[in-house]
Amino acid sequence: MDALVLLAQGCSFRSVAAELEVSAGTVSRWAKEPVFVAGLARVKAAVASARVDADAALAVFEEVARSLEPPGHGGPVVVSIPAGASPRRARKLVAQGVARAVERGLQ
Repeated sequence: MDALVLLAQGCSFRSVAAELEVSAGTVSRWAKEPVFVAGLARVKAAVASARVDADAALAVFEEVARSLEPPGHGGPVVVSIPAGASPRRARKLVAQGVARAVERGLQ
């Protein structure tokens, strides 16, 4: 999910790859996956609306995270969000969980 959030914010494949410590080719490969492209569109909209409604954006992130889970792939990625976490922290934790799910499915 980190990749989706960074791309939604306008970062390049190269800068996303550097941030996530993967190759730019890996990010490029993700960007060719239909489920990733659909997730990116939804995350872009959620990032834009997050300034207004962080809870709605978080719900979109969680739904995208579920959609990126490969079928029959060992169950969901569990993300623990501490009580009282800021919306920004919650988004980051969800983003990390989705990134783990995407990496599992694309390896």
